[in-house]
Amino acid sequence: MCTAFNASKNGHFFARTLDMETSFDELVAVVPRKYPLSFRHEAALMEHYAYMGIAHVADGAPLFYDAVNECGLCCAALRFADICAYSEHPQGAPILASFEIIPYIMARFSSAEEAFSALRGLSVTADSYSPTLPSSPLHFIISDRNFSFVIEPTNRGAEIIKAPLGVLTNAPDFSMQLAIYESGAIFDSLDFSSSARFARAAELAKRCDAASSLEMLTYMRALS
Repeated sequence: MCTAFNASKNGHFFARTLDMETSFDELVAVVPRKYPLSFRHEAALMEHYAYMGIAHVADGAPLFYDAVNECGLCCAALRFADICAYSEHPQGAPILASFEIIPYIMARFSSAEEAFSALRGLSVTADSYSPTLPSSPLHFIISDRNFSFVIEPTNRGAEIIKAPLGVLTNAPDFSMQLAIYESGAIFDSLDFSSSARFARAAELAKRCDAASSLEMLTYMRALS
């Protein structure tokens, strides 16, 4: 049960909740510019943008849940159960495993619009990081202060969708969440379903002009 939220009318504020039943010893990880990055299907990067975020470290390598790079580009992975479908026969470019999407975007791109254009041919594979860490069903939101978009791996391929509200929760898919919100559906204040959290986050995004960072953090806690 996670919610990601991007507000940019009063500076730039990007946040997400991370609600899991157990801890995987998450910590803050920093990747410097010359930390070598390898990928299953793409060329290695020996130099790139620096970035940091929350990660589980496995075999000395950080597996990021979310991150921000030195250019102010942000990305978060949220659970996308039942709908997520990874490519069994990847084609096009780039070809990335789900756990590689955040480091690839953080390392290579300085803005969300740059990433949006470059990732239009993306294939997301079901490659697991290791036998003990199988792939998880995920979708992603990528944001800077000017632009947001969503990556959703489905049976239609990796869909790259503009996210004008800068909000993402869990299933159903993003287009359905947006349609439910735009229909004017009313949710009880104690409803913590994905669609209810999406609607509350979207309303917050529309009213964030005068909100301080502390107020934003308070609102995010209320969304989770």
